[in-house]
Amino acid sequence: MLKEQIKSTKVYYKIGSHEWLTYFGLPIALIFQGIFGCSFYLRDTTSIKADNFLRVGIPVLIVGILTYWWQSKRLNFKKLSLNQDLEEFKRLAREIFIEYNWQIENDNKNFMVASSQKKLFSSDMIVLKFGKKEIQWNLLEHPWTHNSGAALLGLKLEGKKVLKKIKSIA
Repeated sequence: MLKEQIKSTKVYYKIGSHEWLTYFGLPIALIFQGIFGCSFYLRDTTSIKADNFLRVGIPVLIVGILTYWWQSKRLNFKKLSLNQDLEEFKRLAREIFIEYNWQIENDNKNFMVASSQKKLFSSDMIVLKFGKKEIQWNLLEHPWTHNSGAALLGLKLEGKKVLKKIKSIA
């Protein structure tokens, strides 16, 4: 994960990028499917089947927009108060990632990004952004897994377990 993708309040994927397509793939597909269905209605409104396209197209479009909005909200960082020295927290967080066999992808003075590598088509990713008295964090599906379904519906059980341990050391 590059520095450009970590903003002050959220993880940001540039529209049209590989990461954006992976993360928002299902909502985008639903939006296009809804638009496509509604366009059949507009092409021939006098047909008997035209109403069926509209009855299916509008709900699919609405579900697509709502899931896109929900996915966007999930990119926002959550906050965690830091009750110890930042360098000590970073050291302990690194140890936790190593203990659970996570790969640390980025580790600098501003943020740390680590991901699990245990599943073939799914990989949890934790982003820790450092402040003076707080840690901002996010748990996401790694964009390079090419799995939009896991990004939308994944349980992230491994990530939640590691994150719980990290929260306990703050």
